[in-house]
Amino acid sequence: MNHQKRITMRTVGLQTADLEDIAEGAAGKEVSVLRVYGSIIDTEQGKSEIGPYTKFKGQFEAVNLVSGDKSRSYVLILPSVGEDMALGMLSAIRQDDPKAAATFGIEITVRKYKPKNDKGFKFTYGAKSLGEDPVEDALAIIGKQFGATPLLTDKTSKGPVSKKK
Repeated sequence: MNHQKRITMRTVGLQTADLEDIAEGAAGKEVSVLRVYGSIIDTEQGKSEIGPYTKFKGQFEAVNLVSGDKSRSYVLILPSVGEDMALGMLSAIRQDDPKAAATFGIEITVRKYKPKNDKGFKFTYGAKSLGEDPVEDALAIIGKQFGATPLLTDKTSKGPVSKKK
């Protein structure tokens, strides 16, 4: 087990060139490359040469799903899609208690991507929630209220139909 100053894609051994190779070899399919879980107790905004980011503070463990290596740290910086997911979970949990810690688990994925003008990364990140996601749970409740009622359907068709007068 490695103890890192911070967990990032690079510090766990997932370099951009390696991620491009993984995405290229997956023929357009999404490939899980990193599993991260832990407890967020605070956040801090930062800026780098590639833009703003959120630094999560708490206790974290990451598993490089390519090598199997594990890392632990009190600081976590995720790709933007994972950052958004973690911030959403934290926000949902803190609705009742603004000081509550958010326990979470996510998997970071990569998929081949062809950038415009052949500039930029040749892969794109994705994220999957592991376990219960309070944001998804809240959306499921809202979906039951607003999205679960089927539109008028014709019994012989597979989709909505308009009601003619």
